Amino acid sequence: MMPSASSLPATGRVARRTGPRLGRRLLCSVMFGVVASCGGAESDVAVRDSVALAGPPVAFGDSAPSARQVLAVQVAAFADSTDALRLRDSLAAAGWLTHLRLVGGDSLPPYRVRVAATRDLPLAQTIAAGFVSLDWKATVVADSAVLPTPIVQLRRVNNGSAGAIAEVRWLTSPDGRAMVVVEDAAAAENAALPDGFIYVAENGVVIQRDSVWDVAPSPDWRRLAYGNAYLISVKGRDSVTVRQWAAVAGRTNLDVNVVRRGAFSVSAMNHSYGFAQPTVEPTHPDSQGHSRVLDMVRRPVPVSGGWRVRWTANGRTLAVGLPPVGVARDDSPASAWLAVDADDYLLRGPLPEGSSIQPGWVAGPALYASATLPTERRRAAVAGGWVESDGGWVVMRSTRTDGKRRVLGPGVLLGATRSGEFVAAVVPDPTATTGDEPPLRSIVYRLVR
Repeated sequence: MMPSASSLPATGRVARRTGPRLGRRLLCSVMFGVVASCGGAESDVAVRDSVALAGPPVAFGDSAPSARQVLAVQVAAFADSTDALRLRDSLAAAGWLTHLRLVGGDSLPPYRVRVAATRDLPLAQTIAAGFVSLDWKATVVADSAVLPTPIVQLRRVNNGSAGAIAEVRWLTSPDGRAMVVVEDAAAAENAALPDGFIYVAENGVVIQRDSVWDVAPSPDWRRLAYGNAYLISVKGRDSVTVRQWAAVAGRTNLDVNVVRRGAFSVSAMNHSYGFAQPTVEPTHPDSQGHSRVLDMVRRPVPVSGGWRVRWTANGRTLAVGLPPVGVARDDSPASAWLAVDADDYLLRGPLPEGSSIQPGWVAGPALYASATLPTERRRAAVAGGWVESDGGWVVMRSTRTDGKRRVLGPGVLLGATRSGEFVAAVVPDPTATTGDEPPLRSIVYRLVR
């Protein structure tokens, strides 16, 4: 089941707890009645100085032939191994892949509790940010481990700016095996700003694109249409230079005059302009049922437009929305629609009114400077089990995790594909550096076997 839009609040207080069933009694200062000195500034730990402690669960080991250089999130340090083992076992029961290290030579207590060994730096940073948001002094360190399956990976939906505010929305295919997630960014006062999206499918196709105005899957989900976004800044001059127009024309393979006529204002204050060009990209090899090379690659459509994109119900026509007249606001509708043949990508004239379809997007939370992570429980069914978020952590128990409870990372659940291979969530942003940036961003977790 896809979560409903109404059950996703835009804001919420982050509860002072460690995560789903982590024994919410545990805080960083007092654990199991003992005082713990929790993680802190530490240089990367050399593998040769790390010794795994004995005791179940044994998921990692430096001496195993298949051990690899990895990253891990250090969540606590203890002077006593018994206390460290207790915390490790509690975290393991909650679904974390945990291990201990005996590390000397610095100011922290020697027994280090670590979780989530990975080779994915963004994932490690995001997990650490999740612990930090709940008052744990977590840090990312170097380690060595035998990576368990499934391996968790993380992909950001939008690698560009979220602006002053971003709205998250997503859509799943009729068979539940594919999903599109959009992070719709807007600048101050709702000025237009390019968006980012990610398409994921259980056939192995992952498409992530930044700098787009809009995106829509075809009715059969075998192609994606999106409007490539171009921004042109005057930067204190009176007008756009010939070189700037020519640069956009070169990138779009369109005539300079076509670009100039199709440009639109995105800011009346600093005289910035935008341009849109539609692009169609297959989501399945040979998406047309034959072997033409052009049908298996991304194809910019040779027209000006793509502020908004749609498809007709039969998928034979791409609806290309023209930009608004005057200054474009981020949520401005298209001023007119053109029909482009979906086979030869030739312009067929104005689109007959009412012939395109609006994707049934599910609305997610808004991301802005003072937003906090919703912590209410949310659950979606996946093959052989479920995935849920509760208290700020995303957890799965399913066929993909061999029936075991597994914490994927921090966040609030948006949706998941049918097998649970892909899970969309909103998470703390470890790259946010100023109070003007949204502290949350949208991502997709992937479980790879």
